[in-house]
Amino acid sequence: MPLRRERISDYVLYIFKADLEPHFKAEEDLLFPKLPVDDPLRIQAEAEHQDLYNQVAKLAMQKQESTLLAQFADKLENHIRFEERELFNHLQENISAAALTAIDLRMPSENKAIDEKWPDPFWQK
Repeated sequence: MPLRRERISDYVLYIFKADLEPHFKAEEDLLFPKLPVDDPLRIQAEAEHQDLYNQVAKLAMQKQESTLLAQFADKLENHIRFEERELFNHLQENISAAALTAIDLRMPSENKAIDEKWPDPFWQK
């Protein structure tokens, strides 16, 4: 069985591909273009997405590197907090309610069964 760090890295890569990447792509295609190209929060959100894509690419090549796992976790948590505390409020202030409703209908739904499809539940005893 692979070392624990590699197992965790494999899981992170799986979740990113199955859940986070489609979510990011939907935001990039549906939400961000509703803001001006020079909007500071749009620029920050796009930069953070790119940083997370880059972090995942590094992790795929260095699965044993625990600092990459920790960096990814920190970056993802900070990005989620930024979206919750700043970006979503900003979007609500700058995009009509009707447009947001239409976008919401096109966003990928949360897939709670993703963990069930993972063949190595290392977090269980």
